[in-house]
Amino acid sequence: MTTSVSNTEKELFSRIAEGDEQAFKQLYLQYLPKLRPYLVDMVKSAADDVIQEAFIRIWMNRDKLSAIEYPASWIFKVAANECYKALRKISYDMKISDNLKQEHFEEPDIQYKQTREYVNEAIAQLTPQRKKIYEMSRLEGKKPAQIATELNLSVSTIKNTLTTTLEQIRTYLADKGILLPIILIWYFF
Repeated sequence: MTTSVSNTEKELFSRIAEGDEQAFKQLYLQYLPKLRPYLVDMVKSAADDVIQEAFIRIWMNRDKLSAIEYPASWIFKVAANECYKALRKISYDMKISDNLKQEHFEEPDIQYKQTREYVNEAIAQLTPQRKKIYEMSRLEGKKPAQIATELNLSVSTIKNTLTTTLEQIRTYLADKGILLPIILIWYFF
């Protein structure tokens, strides 16, 4: 079943690579319901913009589509990259807004402080190895490969540990009533 789906998608990609707008429309309609819920969870109201940007990128790179081995994975990767760009922009806009707020109002951001406190509590509950890996990554700014070398572990172990750690922090925050996507936890904390 997945082989025929993959072949159908590869055929669509080949047609799109040749400039077939109907095939592109078909691909868009096929992936819109798959991408939208995933992106709404990540970027809320910007999801439609992210989808539009992802499909613009797909169309602009259509000459490379026939070489794509796994179309579905590639489409989700393009969407994830566009989502990441949107989150960076949202983050940048939030920083600008926060800077303006701080310039005009000297009162501290209580919500941020509370979230930061909960994050610190969650970090304190980590196992020593998870805590060490998290701190090396977030506080020292080291890349997974660097951490792996220093701790004599595989890069995949480091990446899996960071993913699990972020999920644990997110769960802790959710238990405290604070819901943040993992990417925001990673970026801000």
